[in-house]
Amino acid sequence: MRLHAPGLCRPWILALGVALGALSVLGASARAQQGGGTSSSRPSPTFPSAILDSHGRQLEWIFFPVNPPVLGAEVAVAAASRQSNTPNILRAFLVDPFFPQLASRIVLIDGEVRRRQTFTPEEYVQLDSFLSLRAALVGELYDRSDHILQLDSAGRLAAFAALALAQDARLVELERSGERLRELMSKTDPWTEFREWRLNRGSMRQPRDKTYVLEFQVVRAAAYYQPGFSPAQRRLIRELAIEMNETIATRGQLTGENTFVMFFSPETSRIVRPTGDSREFEAMIDRYVLEKRRLKDELREVIYETDGAVLEYTRTKRIEELAAAQADAIERLEEAAEQIRRELVHLPHYRRFRGYPRLEARLEERLHAFADETARIESDRAAFIRERIRRSREQAPAAGSGPVLYETASRARAIFEMEQGNRLMEHERHAEALVAELIEVLPPEEAGRLNGTAEIALRDFLERRAEQDAYADYDLAVLEPGLSPAQRRLMLSAAMTRLRQVMLPPELQPTDAPGTLIGLGT
Repeated sequence: MRLHAPGLCRPWILALGVALGALSVLGASARAQQGGGTSSSRPSPTFPSAILDSHGRQLEWIFFPVNPPVLGAEVAVAAASRQSNTPNILRAFLVDPFFPQLASRIVLIDGEVRRRQTFTPEEYVQLDSFLSLRAALVGELYDRSDHILQLDSAGRLAAFAALALAQDARLVELERSGERLRELMSKTDPWTEFREWRLNRGSMRQPRDKTYVLEFQVVRAAAYYQPGFSPAQRRLIRELAIEMNETIATRGQLTGENTFVMFFSPETSRIVRPTGDSREFEAMIDRYVLEKRRLKDELREVIYETDGAVLEYTRTKRIEELAAAQADAIERLEEAAEQIRRELVHLPHYRRFRGYPRLEARLEERLHAFADETARIESDRAAFIRERIRRSREQAPAAGSGPVLYETASRARAIFEMEQGNRLMEHERHAEALVAELIEVLPPEEAGRLNGTAEIALRDFLERRAEQDAYADYDLAVLEPGLSPAQRRLMLSAAMTRLRQVMLPPELQPTDAPGTLIGLGT
């Protein structure tokens, strides 16, 4: 866990503020609205305003979140050249149970976040409340953790237990609020609305390997849209969907559980499977993995069996029965995870991830100011380009094709660079001075990585440091004994927000049954 320099804004709280500000533009709030986006300076691919299926029905875009990486693995960072057209403000919600429902209400049109569906007043009020409470809780957890982690192991356990007790009621309310948002925004279910095929019914009554890809799609959507599951089951279903997706991606070479990597706690987090010095510890790991596997197998079977049910009541009743039957086992699984963590403390060879060492406070402040100004320049550039595109379309409504759009954006970018020349030169001088100072204070190996122009070198340095800090948060959420399960989920949210993975592109909601069923053997 990294220790923050005094006076610096927590990056994750800043991300929440950006998300709330951007969403306030989209929300159905009657108050004066003020917001901002996080659009790239490049024009993002445009979503068509309307796509119709074979029956003339307008289809919606469905977004699913990018999956958490294995703790410590190199991630595909969302560099400017690799941006998907998924709105960046959604990074603040990657592990929340309402991610697809929220994302369906937002699209990028010409690089600008715009409303696709309308937030109801109730949804917006709930979202506003959810974000405010989460920002308060995560800020408190970070502040206290920085102090607690300087204590000895016994002191950390006692201090984290006291903090968990102090936060428990608010954490319960936060997670209930997230589930209420999922239910509210699922009243209109765009994923199932036009789906004309069902597993285990009609033409879908085929060997499971022939409909595996379709089953994966149903499982992934069930985690968010299907009523009846408990919140803990939804998180386990997300793990199941990750496994099934990786099996598809590797053409069946994976069989669900990689022997070198294991899903741990909180759900969807993954770690390198630890090896201990005793058979008892190995047996503890085996029991945990096998029990989680059993629970996920039960969930997969109930999703498959009930997808073909004619009545929603029948499907939901069967799912609710499984939720009740699995509740105690899921709670015991969390207890087993905590036992494993306390054993890992005694394994010095097991790798833990720490944050990037803080630099001298004055230099930290200057780096923070540089990052803020970089963000402002990118935001101003994006706004300038959007305005030029808007004017171009007013003058020539037909000028909306890809090549014309790209040419308009390129000219607008050149004009911005010329008009803001003095500002950009000053920013570059600031970068050069910072790089020169960093070369003097960083270890030689790290200083040698400051390549390219000063601005590029600084951005790369800040990105590397942010990733290391994010993995420190990930490590704390997963491996530090004493945190409550809800606190772990909160910190996993923080880590996923800051890892800056490439977001997944959207998919159109499913409609007709496919003409050719895709099997792993084809």
